Amino acid sequence: MGNKNSGIQGLRAFAACLVVLQHAIYFGCSAKGVGFMQYLPIGFGQVGTGIFFVISGYVMTMCLPQGAMFMPQRIARIYPAFWAAVALSGLAIPLIGHEWHFDFYSITLLPASAFNEYYAVPYWTLVYEMVFYAIMYALIMCRLSRRHVAMALGLWAVVIAIVCQAGIHPFPDDVSAMVAGKWIFVSPANFEFIAGALYGLVGREALKTANPLTIAIQSLTLFIIAQTLAPMPYYVRYALWGMSFMLLLNLVQGMRAPRFLERAGDYSYGLYLVQSIFCQVGAYCMARFFPSASTFMFVAVTIATALAAGFCFGALEFGFHGKLVKPMLRRLTPSATLKPV
Repeated sequence: MGNKNSGIQGLRAFAACLVVLQHAIYFGCSAKGVGFMQYLPIGFGQVGTGIFFVISGYVMTMCLPQGAMFMPQRIARIYPAFWAAVALSGLAIPLIGHEWHFDFYSITLLPASAFNEYYAVPYWTLVYEMVFYAIMYALIMCRLSRRHVAMALGLWAVVIAIVCQAGIHPFPDDVSAMVAGKWIFVSPANFEFIAGALYGLVGREALKTANPLTIAIQSLTLFIIAQTLAPMPYYVRYALWGMSFMLLLNLVQGMRAPRFLERAGDYSYGLYLVQSIFCQVGAYCMARFFPSASTFMFVAVTIATALAAGFCFGALEFGFHGKLVKPMLRRLTPSATLKPV
């Protein structure tokens, strides 16, 4: 990853750590036998995944020139690491006394109305990723210009808003949006991908001369409104999150993140996949060997376990993809690919 994107890589690392924090608090407190909600002033995991979605939407606009190879590239990036995480969970989860069951449909990442929670892998987000990739691929294969891609994504956002506002599917909470099943194409969670993509297609240029302090204030204001203003249709909340995180993305553009943070961003996909597994491992070890430790220690050790093991997995996954998968794809890349005009 070049220096020009080191700010984005740092933001990826930050988002992944928010997800770790959410799960570590939940599993650490549960293992200690205390309530966890008092330690979650906001949904850290929800914020982290929202930032991931916006970044993904933006990055995919830079991948449009891949043309016909866009989808093979995305499949190669998502599936091998996911399958490795599922295999790892099959080894780790039974060791801490939890049930583990495999089902074939889950590893296809096709939309579902229920997920295999035995894996302890939050792959519902990958289902959304693949849906967004499929739509972007369809637009690429139609050979649309960047302007027309932006218009198509805007129309998609309008359709989502109409479906939600009309009550055809209101998506009243997080769970209904996460487990959208056949309704996934009109889930408000897609607003975050769309926001990131529209930023890449038209917003980045428009915000090029904007004052960073103004952008920061606007991002924070939109986030606070989304978190606190009630009553509010849930799809509006997702739209506000999308705009807030899009402005945050603009804020980090061009920033030079420290090398360690940039590298953490490189490893963030692997960390995200397995962090919940190792949160459970860390919490289990604390409950078994140090049951009298404080709640703080339960959570701290759970965080440390998830980060250490997660970044190790992330480093292996990143190296495998870069040294084996990418070269293989280069050899398979046709000499001429479809590109947006």
